[in-house]
Amino acid sequence: LDSCKVDMVAVGIGANKDMKRRFMVTNPILMQRSVLVQRLPKDWYKMSTENEVENQLLRSSVDLAGKTIHLPKGSHEVKLLEHLSDQIGDTIYIVQNDSLNSVDLVQAVASGLIDYTVVEEYVARMASIGLRGLDTKLNVSVEQPLGWVVRNHDGDSSLLMALNNWIDNFEQRNLNRILAKYV
Repeated sequence: LDSCKVDMVAVGIGANKDMKRRFMVTNPILMQRSVLVQRLPKDWYKMSTENEVENQLLRSSVDLAGKTIHLPKGSHEVKLLEHLSDQIGDTIYIVQNDSLNSVDLVQAVASGLIDYTVVEEYVARMASIGLRGLDTKLNVSVEQPLGWVVRNHDGDSSLLMALNNWIDNFEQRNLNRILAKYV
């Protein structure tokens, strides 16, 4: 898109200020937030009450103080956690990994190689298919709209309008079916 080789990118991209300044962004396809991925406690399935499990998990952004979170290098979650660290008034240690992507990091949490990562909610769901013992209940961001991105052709918004019309008329159940099939 930056090099003008394509007119649009049809993948869920966060509609932040920078993206909206550079490109035209469709109406949201879905809403997304970033979540902490952590392992459930050892032998969690043997615990007799939900509280036994819950008491050993991080459940608040403040609980991230002093923790080391592994992220893909350059991911938008880096800025998110830096801002969150400022907000809670304590250090969140961020390790940027240039050889592992979000899915790899979720699998690294599941296997015990690392304790925590932060990924987009749908990535956490997709990556944890078939993995047991992961928790993704702690939201670390506000909901963000995800849309498709269209190159700005000197103010011609006809492609954007056509896409928005299709998105607005597409039934959510069809989108969920397609996501389940292909993602």
